[in-house]
Amino acid sequence: ILDRHGLIVADNNFMADITVPRDSVGGDVEYATLGRLITLFELDPDATRERLRRQKERRTGRLVVLPNASMDQIMVVRERGRLLPDVRVESRWRRGYPDGARPARTLAHILGYVGEVGQADVDYGRIDGYRPGDQAGKQGVEATFEDILRGRNGWKIVEVDAAGGPVGRDTVWSYELEP
Repeated sequence: ILDRHGLIVADNNFMADITVPRDSVGGDVEYATLGRLITLFELDPDATRERLRRQKERRTGRLVVLPNASMDQIMVVRERGRLLPDVRVESRWRRGYPDGARPARTLAHILGYVGEVGQADVDYGRIDGYRPGDQAGKQGVEATFEDILRGRNGWKIVEVDAAGGPVGRDTVWSYELEP
């Protein structure tokens, strides 16, 4: 999100987690792939298994072996896919504010946020046209202008610059970050 002078007010940053199935820990048989991940990424075996056991107790779904994985770590998983069955790289986006943009941080409550659409949202008609797992504006500008900001499901080929950023138009908001 840019102000009318083109200064970044808020941005979405790519994040990725390396995950394994829930049955990877706590069973009678050690999950061999987990051992490979521990070795590949030089993780502390006992601390990693304990962290995954705690995750398994607290949440449903897949277990995060390596949160906020680097591109190098993601490439290791992609390159060794056959040796790492059931290992996934799960991507997500995190809202970020530019360094030194204190006024932008104070706008966070106005800008709002996006979040994952759950099955209950779909079942009770709180959000139309979405499927569980989609991202939707939950509060603030993100929710108010969801119809405009949302886009459409599908694939799109996008030209990117050398840093991987899209080349093209950005959404501009008329608020001034600096006078």
